[in-house]
Amino acid sequence: MNSGLGLLAIIATLLVAGAALSVQAPINAVLARASGGLIAAACISFAIGLVGCLLLAGVTGEWPAWSRVPEVPWYAYLGGIIGVFYLLATAWSVPQIGVLSVLISVILGQMVAALVLDHFGALGLTVREISWQRLAGVGLVALGLVLARA
Repeated sequence: MNSGLGLLAIIATLLVAGAALSVQAPINAVLARASGGLIAAACISFAIGLVGCLLLAGVTGEWPAWSRVPEVPWYAYLGGIIGVFYLLATAWSVPQIGVLSVLISVILGQMVAALVLDHFGALGLTVREISWQRLAGVGLVALGLVLARA
């Protein structure tokens, strides 16, 4: 377990990351309108992300180990596709239902998937059983979605 200070740093970092996602969704919607569509916005966004990653790799020296690529299971490469789907889904839905409803829906989807992944120890995760407390947490987020839509 992490020390209290370490845990606070982790949570603070994740809170900032969550806030960034809240800003990212409407930014991508603006980019989609200005660039000619959702796919164009995704291309621009991921191109900029690639440049950012290359700059970070240059600064840190953490370049991909291309020789090890054949050792990686095929599903490990789906992250980029999932990122494109997320960008397209949020940029499309934010103008229709608003940032709050979009992000609560995304979080609810993440929580349901996380319960299943944890329960089965999928993808090498430690098994964590589904408990009533965990289900209640998911239920409260679902209730939050209902309340946010009212």
